[in-house]
Amino acid sequence: MSARSAQAKPFAAVRGILRARRDRPSGGDVAYAAYLSIMLAIIVAVPVVRAVVLWLAEALQPPSPATGVWLLGVVAGVLLGSFVLGGYAGPIRARLPEVDLLLTSALPRARLLGPRLLRTALAAGVGGAGIALVCFGARVLRGEAAGLDALGFAAFGAAVGAGCVAAATAGQVLRGAGWQQLRDQAQRVDAVGTMAATGDLRAASTRLASPIRFGRRWVWRVPRRAWARMPARDLLGVLRTPLRSCAAGIGLLLSGTLLGAVLVHADSGEIPVAVTTVGGAAAAVLGYASIGPWCRGLRAAAESVGAPALYPHSPGSLLGRHLVVPGTLAVAVGSAGCAGLLAAGIDSSSPLFVIMTGALFGAVAVALRLLGALKGPLPQRLLAPIPSPVGDLAGMNILLWALDAPIWSAVIGGLCGAAAGMWSFAPILVALFALTMLGLWAIARLRIAANRY
Repeated sequence: MSARSAQAKPFAAVRGILRARRDRPSGGDVAYAAYLSIMLAIIVAVPVVRAVVLWLAEALQPPSPATGVWLLGVVAGVLLGSFVLGGYAGPIRARLPEVDLLLTSALPRARLLGPRLLRTALAAGVGGAGIALVCFGARVLRGEAAGLDALGFAAFGAAVGAGCVAAATAGQVLRGAGWQQLRDQAQRVDAVGTMAATGDLRAASTRLASPIRFGRRWVWRVPRRAWARMPARDLLGVLRTPLRSCAAGIGLLLSGTLLGAVLVHADSGEIPVAVTTVGGAAAAVLGYASIGPWCRGLRAAAESVGAPALYPHSPGSLLGRHLVVPGTLAVAVGSAGCAGLLAAGIDSSSPLFVIMTGALFGAVAVALRLLGALKGPLPQRLLAPIPSPVGDLAGMNILLWALDAPIWSAVIGGLCGAAAGMWSFAPILVALFALTMLGLWAIARLRIAANRY
């Protein structure tokens, strides 16, 4: 018996044990899953891809020397993001039973984890190629690409997708991928999946983050003035998480830059309203998603509303103190993104309005974070079944409840982008109105949260 055959026997035995632990689907279940996948592809995927191709055909600018620079910057940013995220949830992973049964044995780890890593890289390559081919279709509609260019587009997209997996793997290996790290990751992924399935995305994101190790021995000197104590504590928390805080700043800076580009081009009438609407929505969602690491103190204060007070402050006063650090950082960085775009030589007829809109976008993102922190647990009424011809739609209610803040940020950003082409001051009015409504909504949620317990 060869060495390869000797190694294959334990693999076959362990796979048999793992298969026995699962509920094997019947032939009817497999046929129904295939039928459902095909129908979803025909009814949902094809129209969505067609709409994206048509929108890109209108939104994409003609190729120029600057196009390559922008594309290179985007690819570098995606690879860097994959490298950073790989340290928290890398592609080298295994389920808890596999960790306990396989990785503790004498079997070679490369053979245990290698095939799964290759499948992940293959899936990422296929996804990258699909995205590239969508852009290729838009270029064909504009008459800027020929049929033979499809292979180059697909190869580039596949290379970027596989490169993201390689970068994430490198990030995971640098942070450690031994016996114990894979087990911790498997437990974390299971917990995050359970929390996300129940609609508690806030707890899921908190569980996904690794413990704080930097600056644990720093001494916090309590300021003498009462109003400065909570902001000082929040600032210390920001400094103790340098990578997350820097990532938040970079994300918000990119959000402000994208917003500034949308406002400037909308004011000059160079791009259609549909493009400015989507660009404003993307900038707002990016800004909201980025500032999460700055709002940890705000979330902790909101979760304690209604419980016995630990500080001699009212709930509103306590939340106001915790708004100082994230609000100041968001307003400053959001306006700096717009100002940096203008300083790079982009002409604008109303530069002050552009910078003011960037600052208000930062304030809106913080207000949405406050609303999310005051939301509380998932209401039980949303778990009631909703029968329909395609199944139970109760999960749609849970998804909308969990993603209400990102949805509202997209709506507000889209309205600002659409209004930018009408009048330079219109985005500021939209942002001010949205900020006022969000403030009133936060007050209402605060009153509900105060009577929660």
